[in-house]
Amino acid sequence: FFAKHTMLFPRFGRRLFSTLPAATESSLPLEGQVAWVVGGVGIVGSGLAHGLLAAGATVIVNSRHEQRLEKISEAMGHPARLVTVGASMLPGRAEITVEQVMDMTSNQLDHVVAHAGGRPWASGGGDETSTTYNRGSVLHIPADEYASAASQLGSFHFAAASLLLPRLTDAGKGSYTFVTSSTSAAWGPRSYMTQVNSYGVMGLAGALRREAKDAGWASRVGE
Repeated sequence: FFAKHTMLFPRFGRRLFSTLPAATESSLPLEGQVAWVVGGVGIVGSGLAHGLLAAGATVIVNSRHEQRLEKISEAMGHPARLVTVGASMLPGRAEITVEQVMDMTSNQLDHVVAHAGGRPWASGGGDETSTTYNRGSVLHIPADEYASAASQLGSFHFAAASLLLPRLTDAGKGSYTFVTSSTSAAWGPRSYMTQVNSYGVMGLAGALRREAKDAGWASRVGE
């Protein structure tokens, strides 16, 4: 599925949550299902959301920056199955956001796609993926700040996974997919700590994939 649909770069919309359509024998593959794209308001995340919408899912995207959600809404043309939520998935805020969204969906969550790439070129109005430490050389980071700087993306995605994985459907059809990247050296000095962060998320994804397999989790974990 994702190979077919994730290369489309979309326009988004904002609508209040509406009653999910009942899946039918001739429906789209994800009709009647709910998917949450964590990090879904950037370029890559918007492509993921577009593919899920095209497959019939109701898609949740969130951002702590309301302006980004408004711009996405206007550009997309307000599709009824795209639900934008003005809230953060950063540690310390994620639990409230998850409770809010699960209340909106009547506790239905079938798929999570977590975009784990950093956006070192972004500033100010970016989403959670653009918060990585970007002050030039790795060696210039104060020693007492390195642990925090190196784990920003990992902490963000751990908070999301720890809250959302247990809420996936119990029917054996749920999935949690990490979309990871080691970033590009062409991005220059601003990308150094983003690379450190990205590899941390890859490690988290690998560990969860292995644990899901070893423990026989009902939901699939992929990367």
